[in-house]
Amino acid sequence: MFNIASGLIGKYSELFWAGAILLFGATTHATIALKHARDHSLPYNCFDFMIAMLIASFSGMFFGLAMSAIGWTDKHLYLAIGLGAFLGLKGMNQIAQVLIKVVTEKTGK
Repeated sequence: MFNIASGLIGKYSELFWAGAILLFGATTHATIALKHARDHSLPYNCFDFMIAMLIASFSGMFFGLAMSAIGWTDKHLYLAIGLGAFLGLKGMNQIAQVLIKVVTEKTGK
């Protein structure tokens, strides 16, 4: 059994590591949202946790897609996936606002 599992992980090791990093970043994001909800006495259940993980995973995949379009190494791709999952959509929005501000200042529009 172990040989089959190690063979599959070896064959798809890049996909395995990308998925593991994505899951870790999404879980961290959802746990921070849970702590925020508990600190402010807001209702937060397992379903909310799963939705937060799903949305954070989407964000991580988007960051990874953007990094793969640039064409850097796998380590950079994994870093972008984990960072995107950790930041979530709120982080994506803040990064976009900063980029829009920089572009509008440079172009003068």
